[in-house]
Amino acid sequence: MADTTTWTVFHNFLADLIIQMLAAFAGYKSCLALKRSDGAAMKTWLQFWICYGAYQLVEVVLHQILFNMSFYPELRIGVVAFLIHSEGPAKIYPHLETAIEKAGAFIEKKLAEVMKKKE
Repeated sequence: MADTTTWTVFHNFLADLIIQMLAAFAGYKSCLALKRSDGAAMKTWLQFWICYGAYQLVEVVLHQILFNMSFYPELRIGVVAFLIHSEGPAKIYPHLETAIEKAGAFIEKKLAEVMKKKE
């Protein structure tokens, strides 16, 4: 039983390490896009980060359920790789845009209320 637990912990650590390396790569590509003032690349990487943030939010909420899946570490790597090495963000972002606009309106409303109380 201890061997299985050790392997699971190591397996998840390896997945975390690979995901962090992929995120570092995405950060590097984002910086290059900014440095070169490449509008298309900046749009792509901004969409990536929005999709990645949404994925991270879902993962945090569902972690306990997902953690018990057999190939969860590989699935996590696959999701991030899909977002980096494909047209993933361009396909996913339009579906997130409506939710982001609704959340943005709610956040702006609450910020306005807080600022009004502050005055």
